[in-house]
Amino acid sequence: MQQDIVVRTPKAILTKVLYSKLLGFERTDNEADLGTDLATEDLDHLLTRYIFRYGPPPGIRSARDFKLLRQEFSIALRHKEDQYDLCLEVARQSLEKGLPYVTFAVSPEARELKEFCKEVIVEVNRAKSLRFSPHPDARSIYWAEYNIYHETADLILKYFAKRYPMRCLVIYSKRSVYWYKDKQTHSQDNSLFNLSSIDKKYEEKAYYAGAR
Repeated sequence: MQQDIVVRTPKAILTKVLYSKLLGFERTDNEADLGTDLATEDLDHLLTRYIFRYGPPPGIRSARDFKLLRQEFSIALRHKEDQYDLCLEVARQSLEKGLPYVTFAVSPEARELKEFCKEVIVEVNRAKSLRFSPHPDARSIYWAEYNIYHETADLILKYFAKRYPMRCLVIYSKRSVYWYKDKQTHSQDNSLFNLSSIDKKYEEKAYYAGAR
């Protein structure tokens, strides 16, 4: 059976909630295994079926209306604490009580989601004031120190890659080292990292590959 619970993208979250409502499930947590590929489902088609059966939720006429909510999910899923279940609950509320109910943070869960998003955004924005310097042992490498707590290293490094397009960028954090090279972000435990790590070819997936 397809293990949809491992698909943690904004689209998959909304798809799972729509499927759960259409199938009459009372819950949308990990025990509600839908046995389908959430990543490939047509969100517009599912929403049309939902509206035909239950009527349009306030503020939702097409899948495009989920744009801002999907952006919030995308940010919240980068938080150091797992926010998947919270995103599921907010998605469920958007269908049952309407999009304004969650976008204006009427529910405690929607307010909590916005707070988690704020923590992630603040971490990225603060990093934009970083000063990179040539590494003393490799002039082609520019480095900086910044404590990264959430899954934001790729966003931060891509931002600075536009400023230093010909350099390999390295950020030393409290527990890990992150670097950007050949348009990919990599990470390694602080205790294991050395400059030779940058030149090694890694077969694992990019540091953060969350689809939107």
